[in-house]
Amino acid sequence: MITNPVSLRSASILHYKSKRNVLSKCIVYIHHEQQPDNYIQKQSFAITHNMTSHTSSEDSSVSFHGWASTGTPNLKQWSYHPRPLGPKDVEIEISHCGICGSDIHTITGGWGELQHGPCIPGHEIIGKVVAKGAQSQHAIGDLVGVGAMCDSCGDCAMCKKGLDQLCPKRAGTYNDVYKDGRGGKTYGGYADRVRANSDMVFKIPSEISAAEAAPLLCAGVTTYAPLKRFGAGPGKTVGVIGIGGLGHLGIQWARALKCDEVVAISTSDSKREEAKKLGATKFINVKNEEELRSITHSLDIVLCTSYDKSQDWGKLLS
Repeated sequence: MITNPVSLRSASILHYKSKRNVLSKCIVYIHHEQQPDNYIQKQSFAITHNMTSHTSSEDSSVSFHGWASTGTPNLKQWSYHPRPLGPKDVEIEISHCGICGSDIHTITGGWGELQHGPCIPGHEIIGKVVAKGAQSQHAIGDLVGVGAMCDSCGDCAMCKKGLDQLCPKRAGTYNDVYKDGRGGKTYGGYADRVRANSDMVFKIPSEISAAEAAPLLCAGVTTYAPLKRFGAGPGKTVGVIGIGGLGHLGIQWARALKCDEVVAISTSDSKREEAKKLGATKFINVKNEEELRSITHSLDIVLCTSYDKSQDWGKLLS
């Protein structure tokens, strides 16, 4: 977690894909347990010399400062002029930004060359609203968050169904371009400020700290969305495969949704006690045939957060 974006040295990695239409519900369920350190990997980035942006559709009256990649993990200090604040936009002074696995893939070329570099990554953004357009529903001073998307048209069939992530004019929070006719590139949260469409900006409840809220904007919504969509709740037994950066949240969501049973499923016993502390009612080591047989035909929903080519999926799904 980056707790001071303007002095980035290292951060933790979490994995997610954001779904806007469930995010507002997702963030109110967070519980305040201390997360075990062994679920967090560390990744350090070298900070090198400055770069400055030269883009069209700029608001030259202001500069935002962050760290950009040109396709390598060696992030460089970089300044850019954001595009002008639109009527529905907000400007956010960033206090926290998590690092997602997709950020790492992007800056290391794991998903191919950057399409719209230099790229300022980061899509687990938390901060306070410091400027707003006339049509924004947020207030100056609101603590808010931004996930994987920063814009959509709001008018197409997909947007009207709450499926903004399928909007043909959607814009990712970074390494993308706006498609609303106003021009400009998108830049993420490894910076001091960011601007985004207020429809993609979510107010953070006062009961949640900024540090706790940031991972929910990706790792949280990735695990919450399928549980909510497929009816996790009273009367249901949920199995969570993989107890890591995603799975430990899946356990807590299932418990918060009041599922009857929450079964943690892993390849070793090393996370047994932690899983139970997080709310699992049962722990299954897939290498223990007796334990595995004990849950045959008992799971209503299976949330898979881990993939192993050697895994016998027939046994897990039976």
